[in-house]
Amino acid sequence: MFRNYVKIAFRNLVKHRLYSVINIGGLSIGIGACLLILLFVIHEHSYDNFHQQADRIYVTSARVRMGGDSIDFSGMNYSTAVEVKKTDPSVESALRVSGFYNKKVVMNPVDPEKKFTENHFIFADSNFFRFFSFHLKTGNPDRALVRPFTVVITEDAAKKYFGNTDPIGKVLRYDSAYAFEVTGIVAKAPSNSVIHYDFIASLASQPAMRDGAYLLKSQDILFGNYSTYFRLREGARPATVENTMLELVRRNKENKDVPARFMLRSFQGSNLQDAAGNEGNNKYLKIFPLVAGLILLLALINYMNLATARATLRAKEIGVRKVNGASRSRIAQQFYVESALYSILSFGAGFLLFRLSQPYFYRLIEEHIDPSFVYQPIVLVFFAGLLLATILIAGIYPSLVLSSYNPVAVLYGKMSRQKGGAGLRKFLTVLQFSVSIVLIISSMLIGRQLYFLRHTNTGIDRENVLSVPFDKTIGNHYAAFRKEVEGLPGISGVAVASNELYVGYNMVEVQLPDGEKYASSVSLVWISHLFPYWACNGKWLRSILFFTPGQTR
Repeated sequence: MFRNYVKIAFRNLVKHRLYSVINIGGLSIGIGACLLILLFVIHEHSYDNFHQQADRIYVTSARVRMGGDSIDFSGMNYSTAVEVKKTDPSVESALRVSGFYNKKVVMNPVDPEKKFTENHFIFADSNFFRFFSFHLKTGNPDRALVRPFTVVITEDAAKKYFGNTDPIGKVLRYDSAYAFEVTGIVAKAPSNSVIHYDFIASLASQPAMRDGAYLLKSQDILFGNYSTYFRLREGARPATVENTMLELVRRNKENKDVPARFMLRSFQGSNLQDAAGNEGNNKYLKIFPLVAGLILLLALINYMNLATARATLRAKEIGVRKVNGASRSRIAQQFYVESALYSILSFGAGFLLFRLSQPYFYRLIEEHIDPSFVYQPIVLVFFAGLLLATILIAGIYPSLVLSSYNPVAVLYGKMSRQKGGAGLRKFLTVLQFSVSIVLIISSMLIGRQLYFLRHTNTGIDRENVLSVPFDKTIGNHYAAFRKEVEGLPGISGVAVASNELYVGYNMVEVQLPDGEKYASSVSLVWISHLFPYWACNGKWLRSILFFTPGQTR
């Protein structure tokens, strides 16, 4: 019986080609859009779930009151992880990572032409590969980062700097000053990881590097540039560690009156939270499943209306079958099988559209998702659930309406007396147009808001502005370098800053005349002639040189 239903469905599909193309095409577009949104939402909620014991890993942040301001810090200082691990028994393991936002020049000293500015050169403790579940392909996970000035690199970085030769034991020069020995090759971090790297260097190197001596001086729990992670023991509470950190701060008399609060937030889903643990991003992310559901609903309503609108073409078929003894349930099964066939074909076409449009979708959302993530079990389960929901919803209305026809009225050509769900079809049509109008208006409003954010006048002329990062070599010869640049044709002005624009800043405490210690705070970037003279000796010149070219390029 089921085979006959499938044969009839295929015959109708082939016989009415235009109808089939319109119906399958409309439903497949809706499914394709729904799959893209669903993939994005699942990917956002899957961040860092691949780590073993991820539910016991926490990232540390702090909030400090300065006058009337609350300032959130996402990093701690060099000593925090060690001191907390030593003091609190509920901490099973601790890890420090730094260098996420540094841009440094890396070079192969054997082949000086292979010299690039790298954005993902990070420093980490020696237990990095035991703490996290990143796959170390070559090297010893327990020893790869123990010695100072050792580095583990990705396969892409190995090919970039060493070609097809084995990089193990070879040297890379970092920041034109330090030689790091390659001790391992690590797989690239998955796209659903908040930690991204091309190079993972030993954190033990930093005390021996420029400006690194101060790291060993302070044993206080303070705020700094190190992302600090704790893996707690089974059953341990994050609040216990937060209290321990506050007690360690209070041990220092100078910090006794500092109004601070420490927070441990779950590493899972930390991409959806800010430094204080507020899930602002997650609130916006909840809108996307609603939009996906509405798009799928529109496609299904369109399919059901088209299916029932052709009722007169199938009426005699239904009447003859009922006269010959077919029950209503049998006829309903036939139309359900037919709807299931259309849904499966639409899902296949929608999945093809989904795969073809992924690159454009990623550019739109400015995010990359690993191709292998599409075939993760959690994604496949959701996709299979979407297919089942489509089959169930798409088949209910046509099968119930068409199977309810009175055979006598149908064979006598009295279809006008058959209600055929006309009222429900009108309701669905109105609903379809209403939802479409709401989505279109919302899209236009959001588009205009984004256009305003991109094109509003902020008072800064960004046209024809180039920035060049300083390394140690140029920093030591800044004055001569600036003089040479100013003499180039097409350069209308030169300036120097302590930080790259829109990337970083310094924070300065400002005291009121009455001597209040934490009266307020100011975010500060040193620029041009205001930049202190002592900063130009290369010791503190980690900033960017800004050029303002004229019309000549």
